[in-house]
Amino acid sequence: MAKDSQNFIDLINMDLFAGFLKENKLAAPTDVQVQSIPVFLDGKNIQIQAKTGSGKTLSYLLPLFQMLKESEANLSKNDQKPGSPRAIILLPIKELAIQVADECKKISHHAKLRVRLALGGEKGKKVSSLKSQNFDILVGGPGRIKSMIEKKEIRLDNLEFLVIDEADQLLDMGFMRELKSIRRHLTNDYQAALVSATMADDFDLLKADFFSGMEFETISLTDAHGLSQTIETYNIALEYTEKNAMLDVFMKNEAKGNGIIFVNQKEKAVEVYNYMKEKKLAKKLFLSHGDISARERSDNFKNFKSTGGVLITTDMAARGIDIKTLQWVLNYDLPFEAVYYIHRSGRVGRAGRSGRVYNFVTKKDQKLIGQINDAIKNQDTLKIDPIFLKSTMGKANKGASKKKAPARRGRMPKKPVVSGRNTPNKSKKSRGRRG
Repeated sequence: MAKDSQNFIDLINMDLFAGFLKENKLAAPTDVQVQSIPVFLDGKNIQIQAKTGSGKTLSYLLPLFQMLKESEANLSKNDQKPGSPRAIILLPIKELAIQVADECKKISHHAKLRVRLALGGEKGKKVSSLKSQNFDILVGGPGRIKSMIEKKEIRLDNLEFLVIDEADQLLDMGFMRELKSIRRHLTNDYQAALVSATMADDFDLLKADFFSGMEFETISLTDAHGLSQTIETYNIALEYTEKNAMLDVFMKNEAKGNGIIFVNQKEKAVEVYNYMKEKKLAKKLFLSHGDISARERSDNFKNFKSTGGVLITTDMAARGIDIKTLQWVLNYDLPFEAVYYIHRSGRVGRAGRSGRVYNFVTKKDQKLIGQINDAIKNQDTLKIDPIFLKSTMGKANKGASKKKAPARRGRMPKKPVVSGRNTPNKSKKSRGRRG
């Protein structure tokens, strides 16, 4: 049976995908692919939940391409209407849309289907020309797709498939208005796929609200089937005013390899970027936040992914982004929303690789620490240790490093003080997840 297969040959059309699999050195399917691909190919609506790095993207892209290729043979020239995608893949952030579109193009190079990417902030010929083009797959965010429909830049007459990636975030009230606006234009029957690493408690209610009357088969691999994910956590106690000085120490002594620095606000991202640039703390430095143009953000992300270095960003890069060479994450600020700590941490330790998460923790963060630890305890996405710090900052916990705490008034030690260094049990598999 395909469900027990450990070979792509038992799952998909190898005449269509053999070149892609060989080119990308994909020898065997992952667990989520083994379980999801047959369900998708069977024409069923599917809900996929599996941890970050488990292969979720290909679990829907491979069967999507195969089914589009099969239905293509039955399309006449009159059926192929310009500006009418046959499949739409919706994602919450531009960087993730770019990543999925790039993966689509790798497959389309062999499968000969046409892929287009629509990002917010794009204007002029590039987008309006879609009205006159024949293409198969459109990748983008709900806001941009909604706008294109309303401006008649695209139409949904030929839509056969709707994929919502990072579904737990998109089926949230923040995006629901845009999604419902898109749904009003869905006049044909279509097959749906919902893909995510986590599902909130109210996810089923949101799904029922948007997909009223549609039944889904659920594939959930959040426990024994997950890939091993090794994440070491290092908590650095300091005063709020010491963050930049500690950043200097951190970059010189701890930040080995490629990493992401997360901050909570756009202004802080710019401030940290300028500080690091002035101090020459990284050879390759990239910046990403909501006020940067779509083109610049896209270029920065692509360059960071291809050349490595340090990316300074807000939570727009916290979910789903897959950078194989990423070795560490620094939470310059602990996130205001506890769930984003899980998403940020999930950028490292992917697909069995090890990674490190560093936290700058101040006295002001005590409430956040409690919320984050509750989020860690209540999820089965990643094997992450809670943040262990006493209320008296600067003093290590039992079993923590015995190095002295950073001196006040800005005098910093030669190396960061690691308080509550939590090393996971590497013999255990992660129980489960922003791709």
